Amino acid sequence: PITCAVIFDKMVLIGTEGGKIMHYCTETFAIKWETVGHLENVLSLALNDKRAISASTVPDLCVWKILENSVSTVPIKIPVTRPVRCMIIYEEKLYFGDDGVNIKVLDFKSENIDKLKNHDTDHGSTDSLLIYKNCYLVSSSYNLDFGKTSINFRSLEDHSYLFTVRCPMYGPITCLSCDPSRDSADPPELFCGGCELGVVKQIGADHSSDHLDETDDVEVVRLEALQEKYVDSLS
Repeated sequence: PITCAVIFDKMVLIGTEGGKIMHYCTETFAIKWETVGHLENVLSLALNDKRAISASTVPDLCVWKILENSVSTVPIKIPVTRPVRCMIIYEEKLYFGDDGVNIKVLDFKSENIDKLKNHDTDHGSTDSLLIYKNCYLVSSSYNLDFGKTSINFRSLEDHSYLFTVRCPMYGPITCLSCDPSRDSADPPELFCGGCELGVVKQIGADHSSDHLDETDDVEVVRLEALQEKYVDSLS
C-alpha cells in the first residue's frame, strides 16, 4: 500500500509500507526508478529538481540525488532522533517536523541543522508544513498535553515568527494545502486535512496587536513564546 506521495514538475515520488520508493514520470506513468530505501514504512517524502528526500517510521532520513534519467542508488543519510512526519524543500534548505517541539531546518550546503520553535509548551508534534506563495513558512502545531491544534506562520525569508491561528475545533492537522492561483497579496487561505477537511481563510489582518482576529472556528494571535528562536533540547 502507498503511504505517501509527492509531485514536482513531471516527477512523482511514492513511498510504500514495505519501505520501497518509486519514481514515476507523469507523461508516461512509467516507473523510472525504484528501490527499497528503508526497512520500515515510508512516512514522508520531499522532492525538487536536485534531490529526493525520504523518511520512515524508523528514525532515518535519506537524501537521494536526482540524476539525468534516474535517482542515485546510494543515499546520504542524515541523523535524526525521531520519525520525520513531514518535510518540504525550499531552495537549498529542507524543513522537517516530528514529535519534537521544534521545526528542523537542514542547510544542504553547510549540512547544519537549525531549529525553529513551533510550540508554546514542552510537548507537541509537527505533522504538516507548507510553503505559502514563497512568502510564509506555515506549520501545524498539536499540543499533546491538551489536544489543541494551531497553525503558525513565519517569514520564509528570515524565519521570523509572525502570528498563530488557533483552531480549537480541529483535531491534529496532518496535511496543509493552498490554492496556487490565489494572489499573494490576499490574506492567506488554507485547506487543512486530518479527521476532516477544513478551510481557514481571511486570517492575519494587520499583525498590529497580540490579538489579531477571531471567528467562530479560529482565533488569530501572536504568542510571545514563539518569538524565541528555538527550544534548546534534543527535540
